[in-house]
Formats: sequence, structure tokens, C-alpha cells
Amino acid sequence: MTKTKARRPLPVAQWLAARAIAEGEPPTRKLIAQVLGCNETTLYERAALEGWKRLDFRRHDVKEAHRMFVAVALEEYGGGEAGGASSEGGAAGVGGAGIDAHGDAQDADGVSVTYADRTDADGADGSAADEDPVAVLARCASFVARRVDALIVLADDGRRIPKTEIDTLGAMMRMMERWEAIAAERTKQAEAQSDEDLAAVLERIDDRIVALAEELAGQLVARRAVA
Repeated sequence: MTKTKARRPLPVAQWLAARAIAEGEPPTRKLIAQVLGCNETTLYERAALEGWKRLDFRRHDVKEAHRMFVAVALEEYGGGEAGGASSEGGAAGVGGAGIDAHGDAQDADGVSVTYADRTDADGADGSAADEDPVAVLARCASFVARRVDALIVLADDGRRIPKTEIDTLGAMMRMMERWEAIAAERTKQAEAQSDEDLAAVLERIDDRIVALAEELAGQLVARRAVA
């Protein structure tokens, strides 16, 4: 009887890196290498060999876009606690200082400052994938409005507004502009498809009318021949 070899437990660093990515930290080459338990050079060589598609999180706009995506996803679809973890101090709470998982402002110590009431209507019901792009844009606009309102209250209280929050709002506005263009294009495509479908239905109706007319004419000719 062969003995099953005991599985070696994963190092704490791997668990921390995995949790950081799961909770919204950018999947940088360093974090991915920590999850896999290999060095960054090995990961880079494998990724280059296989042509991995990846984002360059050294770019500020890429980092902000990713942070905005995580904030919106947590706002709309929820899921778990907002706090993150990382090895070597690599991960803080999702979104970092300046925002929390609900899109509300945080003070310099990372304490959430909630000024906008959140209702069940703001949550997700699991049907977002089938939603109209215009509805998605409307929810995003509401999300931005709540965050701007929180920043206004912070300013009125004389408290510091984190620069990261301003950058995130700017990135979100640019992303919404892109979504608006995509939504407009999809609307045009839907209208064009609707017109094509209507034309196809009308063509089938015309064909059926012609077929019925020919059949009726044939019947009339046959009756006259009998008479």
C-alpha cells in the first residue's frame, strides 16, 4: 500500500499575495510571482514565451483605471469586506486611502466618512450583465455624484481631500465617456438590426401574399376549366 505524500502547506507570503489580488489589488508581476512561489524573472520569461496579455501597472492611468473598476464593482456587486492584505506592505484596503469599497470618502487615516445614504436600489440583483448600457451609465453617474458629494462635505468641514480621490474621479469620468460612446454605438447597431429584422419580416409577408395569390389564381383557372 503506497503512502500518500503529505502536501506541504503554502507559505504565508503566497496566501497574503493571493488575498491581495482577490481583494482588488492590481495583479502586478511581483504579486503574481508571490502567488506562484517563483521569482519575477521566471514569471517574466514564461509570460514573454507564451505571450501573456497583461496591463502595465507602472502607468498611473492604468493603476487609476483598475482602482476605479474595483471600486465600481464593489459598489454595484458587493462581496466580502473592504480590507485587503499583502506581503511586504504591498496591499492596503481596496482603493487605498481616499475611498472605501462603497465609494465614500476616507480621511487621512483611512477611516471611512459616509455622507451618502446607500439604498437597496443601488445594489446589484445579479442581472447587470443583461442591463442596457444606458442604465449602467446612469448608475455610474449616481456613484460619481455620491463621491463628489462626500468630497464637498469634507471640504466644507475643512478636511483634506486626498489627491488619489480626485485622480480616481477623473479616471472614472474619462471611462464613462468611453462607455457612453460604446452605448451609443450599441444603440445604433440595435436600431440597424431592428430595421433589418423588420425588413425581413415584411419580405416574408410579401412572399406569402404572392404565393397565396398564385395559389388562388391556380384554383380559379382549374374551376373555370371544369365548368
